[in-house]
Amino acid sequence: MMNLQGSWVAMPTPFTEDNKIDFKGFETLINRQIKYGTSQLFILGSAGEVTLLTQEEKEAIVKEVIQMTKGKIPVFFSAASFTTDASVAFAQYCEKQGADGVVFTVPPYVLINQTAAHIHLDTCMSAVDIPCGIYNNPSRLGVQVMPETIKKLSDAHSNFVVDIPLCFPRWRWAEPARPISAEILSPRRRLCTPVPGRI
Repeated sequence: MMNLQGSWVAMPTPFTEDNKIDFKGFETLINRQIKYGTSQLFILGSAGEVTLLTQEEKEAIVKEVIQMTKGKIPVFFSAASFTTDASVAFAQYCEKQGADGVVFTVPPYVLINQTAAHIHLDTCMSAVDIPCGIYNNPSRLGVQVMPETIKKLSDAHSNFVVDIPLCFPRWRWAEPARPISAEILSPRRRLCTPVPGRI
């Protein structure tokens, strides 16, 4: 399993003037992160406006970004979705394309309990062999994945490598939190004004 350390940057999704994915812009942003020593990239997270992208756009981003980054910097993609089946299907697509890892969330809006959260995340992690993480963001998802649930997942899955709470990550379950830095730009489809800072 890969040794993940250092800074993660959650990448924005750049757009052209006609509202298409700007893959040249993506490459510019990625190369800048590589140049300045970023350790890993996180694609299709909240900063990447994933809720405003079509499935075809998300799949195209996975393919193109992997081609841009393979052998240069590890890249994790969000496989968050409204259902377990959809999360699994997208995670398997990412794995097939050659992603270094995927990140899951609990489904939004439905406010599931910890048993359901465990079943969902356990099913997702069991569906792929590549490294997996959890984006633990109760302010957007309505559910906090609790430490007991995270420990059960960590004990069961050797490919569970990172839990990313909002603001600070917990690298493996028992290790102390370390900050994630992120440059937050202003992509075309954003619905609110972004603020520079940490995620």
